[in-house]
Amino acid sequence: MPICIKNTNRPAAPGTRIVPERPYSAGGVVGVASADGFSTIFLSKYLMNREVGFGRRLLQILEEEHISYEHTPSGIDNTSVILRSKVLPATKEARVVARIRNELAPDDVEVEHGLALLMIVGEGMRYTIGLAAQRPARSPMPA
Repeated sequence: MPICIKNTNRPAAPGTRIVPERPYSAGGVVGVASADGFSTIFLSKYLMNREVGFGRRLLQILEEEHISYEHTPSGIDNTSVILRSKVLPATKEARVVARIRNELAPDDVEVEHGLALLMIVGEGMRYTIGLAAQRPARSPMPA
């Protein structure tokens, strides 16, 4: 059964229809989602990308501490683990940071709280080069 979600501030607007199937359009942004209540554990270590097993050992520490994670963006000399703040209370945070320092010997470890995630939702986005740099044809919200 189709459902129509309307904006209470703009009831005349067409709203969003939720249907079981819709036409597929490759490469387009379908929506934006967000959530708050996240923290990040940031590590930096010179040329960590050449240290075989570094990422696995980091995630193994989290697994052994019964911590699940949401995302792990990384670069050549740094990586972050994004996780829900509620899985990292202060006592566990101290233990995890100590283990990371002792077992992985990073140059730096920082924990930051109070973060939110913003996710772009789409179809075929990974095959559309430059999509994030494109300017939308029109703004979805009036100024």
